[in-house]
Amino acid sequence: MAKFLNTSATNYFLEELIKNAKDRLILISPFFKLNDRMRELLADKNRLKIDMRIVYGKSELAPEELNWLKTQSYIRTSFCKNLHAKCYLNEDLCIITSLNLYEFSQINNNEMGVLINRNEDVELYKDAYEEAQRIIRISEEVNNLSPEIVLKKPEQKIKTDNNYEKLTTSKLAQKLGLKTDDLTEKLINLGYLEIRDDKQYLTTKGKEAGGEVRTGKQFGIYFLWDGNFNPEAIKKLRTAELAEKLGFSTNELIVKLINLEYLEIRDKKPYLTEKGKLAGGELRDEQSGYNCFWAEDFFLAVEKINSVKLAKKLGITIDELIDKLVTSEYLKQDMGWLIFPHSYYLTEKGKNAGIEETEISFTNEDRFIYPENIKF
Repeated sequence: MAKFLNTSATNYFLEELIKNAKDRLILISPFFKLNDRMRELLADKNRLKIDMRIVYGKSELAPEELNWLKTQSYIRTSFCKNLHAKCYLNEDLCIITSLNLYEFSQINNNEMGVLINRNEDVELYKDAYEEAQRIIRISEEVNNLSPEIVLKKPEQKIKTDNNYEKLTTSKLAQKLGLKTDDLTEKLINLGYLEIRDDKQYLTTKGKEAGGEVRTGKQFGIYFLWDGNFNPEAIKKLRTAELAEKLGFSTNELIVKLINLEYLEIRDKKPYLTEKGKLAGGELRDEQSGYNCFWAEDFFLAVEKINSVKLAKKLGITIDELIDKLVTSEYLKQDMGWLIFPHSYYLTEKGKNAGIEETEISFTNEDRFIYPENIKF
């Protein structure tokens, strides 16, 4: 249960929160001016290589703070316009309070606060942590070497095992004119990264796009990307164009996308689900109305159906279907059979088209199964 803090308790638990940080430390305060005690505490965390983020918002950093930050490799500072929140977190505790960071250890002010323990108030801590992350995302990272509020460093190039030059996510974001968190969010939404247990993982799609996972001493796991990689540069197709590419009618594809939960119907119109957005789906407002767009390389599992279902889908008889399959050289009549003169065998072209032969071999109706989008 959350605990009320008065002035002295706020100072005490803030110091304990900083001292006990083992993985991360987030300090959000409109005013950023550190006294000797705070510098001592943060410098100790820096020596232990704890990842620290400080967000402030009311004035530029004084030269004194900038010079000190220059010596602290594991502290990153950000400027957030119109910041008024005061929130301090480590991996276990969160303090939401009226106490500004520069007022720490002052007991002549009247302050109040609330202490949240992650183990006791899981949802409350989670909500506070997510809001802190949102504030970090909308903030501009500050260069500790100058008072400008935009971090600009030479493009970092890393040689891979294949001798290609790759960029970290932050450097790729800088090249694309994005914030690192915004690019990371795009990579997750487009399916190049995924979140499991509050950690980022490279997906199969991310690997196919050339993404690599590396582990560094300073910040742990990070990702590398081709310097020319742009996650939104992949050509996107309208649903009708994608249907034609995949060999479906537009209505057939829409039904499949609904059944697979990429789309949902609301007010008699298809809308993207979260799963659809993660797969790279995009809803655009065009002159003809709203249209769903999909990545050109969008993968969709194709069902295999027997001759009866395929013939019904095409609106022809099974005999007519067999004739089409033979004409297309997917099947070939086996002339060596006298007992079963109408037996057929699967050609290499048929195998390449996705046709499979089942264990049942006496009837043409169920001897073979075909991709539902097979092309003739």
